Amino acid sequence: MSSVFVETVTKYFEEVTDPRVNRGQNYPLIEMVFVALCGSICDCNSWVDVSEFGHAKLAWFRKFLPFKLGVPSHDTFSEVFARLDSVQFYAALQSWTSSVAGSLQGQTVAFDGKTLCGSFDQASAKSALHSVSAWACGLKLCLGLKSVEDKSNEIPAVQQLIDLIDLRGAIVTADAMHCQIETA
Repeated sequence: MSSVFVETVTKYFEEVTDPRVNRGQNYPLIEMVFVALCGSICDCNSWVDVSEFGHAKLAWFRKFLPFKLGVPSHDTFSEVFARLDSVQFYAALQSWTSSVAGSLQGQTVAFDGKTLCGSFDQASAKSALHSVSAWACGLKLCLGLKSVEDKSNEIPAVQQLIDLIDLRGAIVTADAMHCQIETA
């Protein structure tokens, strides 16, 4: 990884608004985003994992950014990321992943839907969360994720994802339900 990678992270995430007040900004948001992105690329599945990963690799992270106060705790990661503007963050993440993916020429992109296990809320009669992702198989990178609206199916969500991603030259796979004129 080079400083170019850090520059692209900084470029795409600098517009994400930090939800903390000035007195609570001990750790720069860009450092937290950088650790979180690297942690998720390296298979961290929780904020505890991300924080432990950051502490273990702190010397390496300091090659790219100052990390004057080190890496935040898992509680700090959790609180800050919970308060981020999710639309703004997702837009930055989508732009960044698109820039990392570059050309999808010859790449296989798989569109697939998943239901989040345990997300059904019987008490409030809310249906389970269902989303569709676009996965660049060779790059091992999620190019986009779209929630499926209640009382709908994957078809419109896949069509919206297709509109967001430059699929020229890519090999696209999807379930049989997507063999429709509008989607093709």
